[in-house]
Amino acid sequence: MAAFTGTKLQRCLSQFGGSALTIKPNKRLLKTMLKPNACMARHLAFNSFPWIQSSSDIYPADPRDHCFFGALLFRLTYGQQSGKAYMRSFKDCVMIVSKLIGQMDPKNNLSGLLGSRLDRFLKEAFKAILEHNCKLHLEVTDVSNLSVIGIRRVQGPLEPNSECYLFSVVGQQFIIPPIGYETIENADSIMRFIEGLTAEKFQMVIKFRAKETFYITGSDGEILSGSKNSVSSYHMWVFETTFPLSWRVADIDNYVHRRSKYKRTFHLLD
Repeated sequence: MAAFTGTKLQRCLSQFGGSALTIKPNKRLLKTMLKPNACMARHLAFNSFPWIQSSSDIYPADPRDHCFFGALLFRLTYGQQSGKAYMRSFKDCVMIVSKLIGQMDPKNNLSGLLGSRLDRFLKEAFKAILEHNCKLHLEVTDVSNLSVIGIRRVQGPLEPNSECYLFSVVGQQFIIPPIGYETIENADSIMRFIEGLTAEKFQMVIKFRAKETFYITGSDGEILSGSKNSVSSYHMWVFETTFPLSWRVADIDNYVHRRSKYKRTFHLLD
C-alpha cells in the first residue's frame, strides 16, 4: 500500500467532504519516542529503584494486638533485649547501607547486609542504571525519629517465591509452598500444616526520617527522579533475623513487597 503523502491525504479527505488538518508534532514527545533508551531510563527511575522519597508519613503501623503478639513471641525466643541498643544498630545499618547504595556497591558488600531477594532486586537496578548510562546519587546525612511499627514471626521457606501462599494469623506470617497448599482442606488442616513449618524468622519493621539527597540522572544529565536539593523523607525498612540473632535488611520502602507478591493471601483472626 502506498504511503499517504500530504497531497494524497488532501484528495482522500475531499472525496468524503473533509479537509486535511495541519498537524504540529510535539517535539518533546517526538524526541522521547526517538530515544527508547530514555523511556526505559525514565521507567527505571520512577518504578524500579528501591528508594522512595516521601515528605509525609505514608507508612501505617501494624495493629497494636499484632505488635504485642509479635513482641511476646520474640521475647520467648530471644529473651529480653535492649530496645535502645537495637535502635542504635538499626540507625548505623541505615547509614552504612545507604552509603553503599549511593556508591552502587562496588565491592559487593551489600550481600552480607541484605536479604536475598532485596539484594537480587538491587543488583538488577544497578545493572539497569549502568546499561542506560544513568547516574545515581544518594547521600543520607542524618537519621532520626526511629520507631518500631511492627514485629512479626515468619515461618516457611527461607527463599519464598510468588507461587507461595501467605497465611496471616494475628499478624504473624506463615508462608506455604504450592505443594503444601494442595493438602489443605479446611482451617484445622491449615493449623496442622503451620505447626510443621520449621524455618523461622522474625521481622522488625522500623520507620524513620532521613535527611538526604537522592536523584537519578539520564545520559544527558536530565534529572529523571528525585532532586538535587537536600530533603527530609520518611522511610520504612524491614529488618529480618533467623536464630541466632543476625539482622539483615529484608525490605526498603515496601520495594520487595511490591515486586514479589504471593499467589494468594489469607488472614485468620486478624
